[in-house]
This record gives sequence, structure tokens and C-alpha cells, in this order.
Amino acid sequence: MKSNFDLTGWKCFSERRNSASYMSPDKKWMAKFFTEATASIEDELVNEMEVTRKAISIGIKTPKVDDICELSNGKKGIIYEYIEGKRSIARAISEEPDKLDEYIKDKLSESTAVFRKILMTYEKENEDFVFGVEVDNVTKILCHYLFVLFGFLSH
Repeated sequence: MKSNFDLTGWKCFSERRNSASYMSPDKKWMAKFFTEATASIEDELVNEMEVTRKAISIGIKTPKVDDICELSNGKKGIIYEYIEGKRSIARAISEEPDKLDEYIKDKLSESTAVFRKILMTYEKENEDFVFGVEVDNVTKILCHYLFVLFGFLSH
């Protein structure tokens, strides 16, 4: 963990109820700091890093994680690779409402591919864990339902 992380020169580009995100001066990294209520426990951040790394390892497109960091005021966060040009689906639709059908098709296709990767991982790993994260009975039922939906159920 990077202690006493210094945000000098970093620009805040997003403030939400549970977090604030900052861009590095060289625009290669972003740092996301969480409020005390959502991420005061370092284990939660480590878990998020591990899930992100596992997602990348099976080919799900997501920014790479660099490290956990802590500001001098005690707020903890995660440093991610910054991917230029990414925008939320909500922003894309608000900027180009005439392309709504295209965005829906793209996101549905992308979501289907992600579900397939998750389900294939779920089937190969211990069924009590997905991406190394313990799952409850509701999640197991959902995974089994998705197996059937996508035609993956082999047993």
C-alpha cells in the first residue's frame, strides 16, 4: 500500500456519493478514493483488486489495478490504469440518443460475453467461489439459472 499518497497535481473528475475519482497529471492513472462508510476496511479494497485482476485474467476488459493507496487524512483508495475515451452508457445515450438501439445491441452482446466467461469460470472453479470470492446460495442459484439460459449446464 502506498501511504501518504499525494494528490498534488491530480485533477478531480468525478465526485459521487461514495467516492471521488482523480486523474494523474500525466493522464495515465486514475485514483478512486472511497468515503469512510464504503471502504474503511482495507480487506474490501484488496478484494476489489483481486476480483479485477481475475476478471482481466479471463479476458474481461477493465482497467488494470496498480495499488491500494492512503491519503494523509486516512481515506483509502485504489489506483487504476486510465483508459482514455471510455464513457458510461448513460452518458453515451444522453449525448447520442438516436443511437440507443445500437448501444443496447452492443451492451447486450458485451454482457453476454462477460456472463459466458464468468459462468465458464464458475463451472471450472470450486462452486463456492467465483473469481475467488465466496458466493452465497442466492448467487449459486443465479449462476445455475444463467448456465441454463446460456446452455452451459453440463450436469
